[in-house]
Amino acid sequence: MNRENSPPRAALYVDFDNVFMALLRWDERAAYAFGERPDAWLAWLEGRAGDGSLATRRTLVRRCYLNPAGYHDFQPGRAVARYRLARELRNRCYFSEFRAAFVQAGFEVVDCPPLAWLKNSADMKLALDMREALDHPTRFEEFVLLSGDSDFLPALMRLRAHDRRITVLAQDTAKAAYLAAADLVVGLEDFAHQGMGDLPIAQFADPPRPLAEPTRPPLRRPPAEHLPEPADTDPPATPPAKAPSDTQPAAPAPAVPERLEGEPPRPILAPGAEAAAEGPPDAAAMQKAASLVQDLLWGSRDAKALPQDLPAFGPAELAFLLDAIARAQPLDPVEAAARLATAATAAGHSVSAREVLALLRWLLRGYVRLGEPAPADGPMRLARALFVTLLNALRALDEKLTEPETEALRQWTQQAFMPAPLPEG
Repeated sequence: MNRENSPPRAALYVDFDNVFMALLRWDERAAYAFGERPDAWLAWLEGRAGDGSLATRRTLVRRCYLNPAGYHDFQPGRAVARYRLARELRNRCYFSEFRAAFVQAGFEVVDCPPLAWLKNSADMKLALDMREALDHPTRFEEFVLLSGDSDFLPALMRLRAHDRRITVLAQDTAKAAYLAAADLVVGLEDFAHQGMGDLPIAQFADPPRPLAEPTRPPLRRPPAEHLPEPADTDPPATPPAKAPSDTQPAAPAPAVPERLEGEPPRPILAPGAEAAAEGPPDAAAMQKAASLVQDLLWGSRDAKALPQDLPAFGPAELAFLLDAIARAQPLDPVEAAARLATAATAAGHSVSAREVLALLRWLLRGYVRLGEPAPADGPMRLARALFVTLLNALRALDEKLTEPETEALRQWTQQAFMPAPLPEG
């Protein structure tokens, strides 16, 4: 065979979870197409002509590293959710659903289940396999890595030292050193548009939004006339206290823990301002704030190099778990995760042990002593600790929420444990 005219022999390594989440931040349809039709973007990577001949590279080794327990909940009403509904599939999509598609496209799928504290083994397995391929009898002339994780930089440097061509898929935010180690960088947008642009799911579009709607709708706030009066005005008269009933003593005010260090103060409203607001906080706004924080934290790691993943629970799911955690204290996080998830499922919530572990890890980052009994106001203290810890993690990443987003996040974590407003009269 004439090697001078044949495309280079290549080994392709796909970090599925990393690429899927990166595409999800850009376009959920591209993320879903990446998992559903690997044959399409593989043909684009190989530069196949109309007759099926290869023009760019021959991928002799194709490996996909995937966490079978990983999943994503697509937002109801949007493109992918409607696409899956048409195929009688639910919104929650487990990564294991894509296994058959990768096998049919000629990939070897390597399971990388989560290890301690949700850290899966994909990075280590992938790096070891690339190193092993350097000594393979078939001399691979090119290594193609689909992952934006800069942890692979040492592996890329080793490949370069062995005079191998390197192609990587990378986001615009990738580290400069990571990009410099590659001979060819495939942009995320080019990969999505050119590699998967004509697939059936591309025909599903999100419902059009009104032009006047902002990208991140703020929470409804009371109008300016309800703000406190200047300090030089007379304070409102204090209403006379009611005498307790002879038959039923007055209930003591619920205990509210002091504001934690680092917790921003709540907006100060004048008496009656709460009533002027249009009803209770919007659950959709709270859920959107949680999803935003989940997105901003994606791909980051804490001081122990553990991923800072945040399950975007619904407000009711989070309230149930925080209350259950406080009741179960003292507890061991690893042992209690499955038990708490089972209790949540029995109560009608769709929660996995993996998500409970992630929540417990956030509480531990907030220095919550899960190994000790919880105080009487334990759920509220857990909610506040979670809120402050999330804000601190965002500050460490130089990400800042707007005031409406911060208040929505506060409501997402604490609303269920806030004292109910006293009845008028």
